[in-house]
Amino acid sequence: MKKVSIIIPVYNIKDYVADCIESVLGQDYRNTQIIVVDDGSNDGSETICDEYALKDDRIVVIHKKNEGLSSARNEGINVADGEYIYFLDGDDSLTSDAISILVEEIEKDAYDAVMFEAAKTDEDFLGTEQGYFDKSNDYTGIHDGKKLFAELKKNNEYTSCAVLLFIRRSALSLRFEKIVHEDELFTPEFLYSIKNISYIPKQLYIRRIRPDSITTKKKSAINFRGMSRVIYELQDVKNIDEPLVKHICDLYRTVDRMYSRFTPEEKRAVKPEKKVLDAFFLERCFRGEKGFRKMYRHAVLSKIYHHGCYKNEK
Repeated sequence: MKKVSIIIPVYNIKDYVADCIESVLGQDYRNTQIIVVDDGSNDGSETICDEYALKDDRIVVIHKKNEGLSSARNEGINVADGEYIYFLDGDDSLTSDAISILVEEIEKDAYDAVMFEAAKTDEDFLGTEQGYFDKSNDYTGIHDGKKLFAELKKNNEYTSCAVLLFIRRSALSLRFEKIVHEDELFTPEFLYSIKNISYIPKQLYIRRIRPDSITTKKKSAINFRGMSRVIYELQDVKNIDEPLVKHICDLYRTVDRMYSRFTPEEKRAVKPEKKVLDAFFLERCFRGEKGFRKMYRHAVLSKIYHHGCYKNEK
């Protein structure tokens, strides 16, 4: 039975972290290393983590200064000694058979990773709702990371979630960039780095939707900067192709919408960076390789036309 290292970042989630850890302790797969990374909590979460470590010697608690989710995950990777690595958010949970199902699947054909699905629940775990992250199309026969990404994008079913990837340690050469929206960068980079992945249409992850979470908070300058960094970094992905270019253009439109909803003060704070980002896209619009140029032009010029900068389409 091979060891699975489960990395759980924790930051000021004292009302939820016990549920998360309990869901891991309750797994029917027992050979686990549970790495709880306290990212500078000061609300009592850190004490709860230490109490659990005293109850079960599989739990390793790391206390560090607050540097964000990416740093916490990277710290966990550094001490992980399992054959497989899995990232679990500290306010979410797993079904009791999740790890055993994932281990069984990844070992079927020595896969580099397994992608799976999730359900969502409310803040108090009063019941799960189907349809969150699940897919209506069948991806079970696709085993190349790039091809899986392309099919998910084509069907509008792609989500950038590291928590929905169960990874063979030897296939993980990447680390998380210290930015907000780190999964938007990590997931495509990882998929483009592997040739042997499995997809299983099973909801093994329970996502807790709470009003003060990162995903539900109003977007600000830090989100703008994080997403802009993702766009720049994805340009350098090895073997970049048309589906990834389309995805980058989609992210650009997302950032543009984000900017449009900012207050005047927020816009002033990031306006110089917005100009650089627009120029970055315009340059690639007119210098891009054949096949890429059309998508860049559509992403940029449609926005410019929408804002009335051009009266006629070129």
